[in-house]
Amino acid sequence: METIVLPRTGLKDLRFKGELLGAASGRVIAGKEQTRWTDISIYRTESEQYVVAESHITCWQGESNQYTAEVCDVAENVVHCLADNDYGYIMTDVAKEALEEAAEVDPSFRDVMYEDI
Repeated sequence: METIVLPRTGLKDLRFKGELLGAASGRVIAGKEQTRWTDISIYRTESEQYVVAESHITCWQGESNQYTAEVCDVAENVVHCLADNDYGYIMTDVAKEALEEAAEVDPSFRDVMYEDI
């Protein structure tokens, strides 16, 4: 596992040993490059925790990029972390894409990606 350092706006950067499980970007939507977008990455740490990193990127003058990284104990908490956002409690397409990629590598995500009825 490699040492990963993630920036966090207003907090100390987060450093851990781990591996990338999944990532997705909203930079291009329907073939059109955006001027604001979110990148999401999901990592598994050496201690079997998960880290969710979000980068909110802007090309607008006067605005600055914002970075968050949260530690989660289990895969289900990663889902909750990604769904609880500025838009309310909804899962964005970028978040779903990152989770789907993580599920291909880590089976614990396969069980928490769906709401069973």
